[in-house]
Amino acid sequence: MFDTYSHTTGTTRDGLAYLMKSLPSCSTSNSSEPCTILFGHANGFNKEIFLPVWEDLERRWQAHKGLRSPLILVSFDFTGHGDSRHPLGNDRYDWRNGAGSDVMEMLQEMGQRGRTPCIGVGHSLGASAMTLVELAHPGMFSMGLVLIEPVLVPVGGESTMTKSLSERALRRRASW
Repeated sequence: MFDTYSHTTGTTRDGLAYLMKSLPSCSTSNSSEPCTILFGHANGFNKEIFLPVWEDLERRWQAHKGLRSPLILVSFDFTGHGDSRHPLGNDRYDWRNGAGSDVMEMLQEMGQRGRTPCIGVGHSLGASAMTLVELAHPGMFSMGLVLIEPVLVPVGGESTMTKSLSERALRRRASW
């Protein structure tokens, strides 16, 4: 049974909060390197949004005892979200630059340099940030990306797109 409290918590040196859960291989013959899966949430959400996904992933992972490699699941709060640091000063968080930097900070925290198995899973802001990192550092996510509703802005369309996104975010419901 999955225990949502069996993960560890941490904070990077610069203040990004994260959750981590290791799923070791039970097979003594399987000595493969663990695959890290980094999860990045959407704007306005936090790292805990992926806990139900972890639960399902662990259930499926346990069902394949002989074939599985060890996994390390990591989910983090972007700057200004959840338990992470707040943007510096009165500046608003620039997601185009800041979100990618947050992803790189987490990859560095995990010791990821593109040489070990790593998958990025991101929704909206998280998907966009991981795309920016992979474009700037090809192969960082050596096993690939899973992108859910990424915000991909065409070159030159940043100001129009940002204004439109901001206006839509202000119209969001406060409760569901």
